[in-house]
Amino acid sequence: MFDSLHDAQPETSHPPSPLRRIFYGPDGLRAGWSLLLFALPFAVLYGVMALARHAQQAPSRRTVDNQINVLETALVELISFAVVAGTTFLVSLVERRPFGTYGLGRGTPDANPLFDLGKGLAWGVVFLSLLVETLRLTGLIVFDGIALDPLSALGYALSWFAAFLFVGLFEEFLFRGFVQYTAARGISGLVRAIVPRSRHSHAIGFWSATLLFSVGLFALLHKANQGESPVGLAAVAAAGLTFAYSLWRTGTLWWAVGFHAAWDWAQSFLFGVADSGSLAQGHLFLTHPAGAAIYSGGATGPEGSILVFPTLALTAVIIHLTLPRRDYPLTPSQQPPTVT
Repeated sequence: MFDSLHDAQPETSHPPSPLRRIFYGPDGLRAGWSLLLFALPFAVLYGVMALARHAQQAPSRRTVDNQINVLETALVELISFAVVAGTTFLVSLVERRPFGTYGLGRGTPDANPLFDLGKGLAWGVVFLSLLVETLRLTGLIVFDGIALDPLSALGYALSWFAAFLFVGLFEEFLFRGFVQYTAARGISGLVRAIVPRSRHSHAIGFWSATLLFSVGLFALLHKANQGESPVGLAAVAAAGLTFAYSLWRTGTLWWAVGFHAAWDWAQSFLFGVADSGSLAQGHLFLTHPAGAAIYSGGATGPEGSILVFPTLALTAVIIHLTLPRRDYPLTPSQQPPTVT
């Protein structure tokens, strides 16, 4: 109805009021306000995470030899993901955008999220295994035997898989979901305001947001992990950049979720090596590092070895070769506005 009135009497249309322009831009609700709407629930989430982490580090939450408990880990990560997903869903209603816009959707009509997830899972196991095998061949990690009987191994394998799937969903959606997308569209809008004819505003927005959140904040929050080292933190930052590249190629987080989950699963359960200084309850193999920590990873685990960087570089090559760039908008302004 309003469209027909505007068509008949274009001279009666009015520009947006100054107050409306404060809150809304060409892409809808301005990115700063969207991030602010997300901030309060995120603060609540951070508090929940801190309490959960404190509880998990209490003696009653760990095994007698201070290893991470699988059920506690699964519960904490599931709740954390649910809070982030719920917060994102509420803000998506305010923004009037589909929930899948923020990384956990289909991406493009021809995409298959389960296929992307499966490929990520497979490559995650492959590359962590490649890193561990390199450490073994160079004498930087020693295998001491098998710790579990077949039935226990199967139970822990499935339990840890579920736990690390929640880890992958939570961390990828937190750092490379709503916040990444919203910051990217805000920064690209600023670039267009300064250089209206910029052909690269969307890419600038995406990679600037990546450096802020997928790399910087991702590494900063991992600093709280027990046993983390400077090399380990640099590896976290490099992993964040690698995961963001898969988002750049596909428009979704499914590949990164799978890779993240499988990498952690192979590290903590399959090979029984430390992950940021922590060992997992019920790991299959018994191993220990040997040699200088900068090469073996030391107490941090393989992520503390400088050999992790060529491994992640090779991962980026695989992403480039196996995940063709899909035709999706990096920010909503790349699509013609829909008149309603």
